[in-house]
Amino acid sequence: MFSDQKIRIQKIQARLKKEGVCGVLLSIPINIFYLLERVVDGYCFVPTEGNPLFFIRKPIGLTDEKTIFSIHKLEQIPELLKDNGCVIDDSLMLELDELSVVSYLRIKQAFSLSVIPKDATKMMREIRSIKTDREIQLLKESARVQSEIFALVPSFFESGMTDRELSVRFESEMR
Repeated sequence: MFSDQKIRIQKIQARLKKEGVCGVLLSIPINIFYLLERVVDGYCFVPTEGNPLFFIRKPIGLTDEKTIFSIHKLEQIPELLKDNGCVIDDSLMLELDELSVVSYLRIKQAFSLSVIPKDATKMMREIRSIKTDREIQLLKESARVQSEIFALVPSFFESGMTDRELSVRFESEMR
């Protein structure tokens, strides 16, 4: 676990305790990336106390014995949480502002929720908005690299070039 990850988890857990909930099930990619620093297709359960658990559909093979589990479908998560000592009740928070109706209904059924959960969307946006020193340094480095590439854009233009060709050239330089 990297140091920013610990800080991020602590921030979320402090807010969960304040809300008086059992935890939050994250399904929006930016929130999962915030905790894992990897782009994955899946879910993350952050309990009020203890380590978050990640349930990953893709990439296949991204697992460890304690916190990252490979799944095929959402409906596997409740049993995996139970097997790992997590107690889920109607206080589970979800990112309601971001979830599709279909996703919400699947989660509600899989977790046997009898009430509309509290929304975690605003909470997660607020937590992500406060940057650590490391994140600030990464943003500065990214801005520096982008500035260098943007300075090259005029040299990319060629007579008869389409917007698409310019876009491909620009993206190639950014990589």
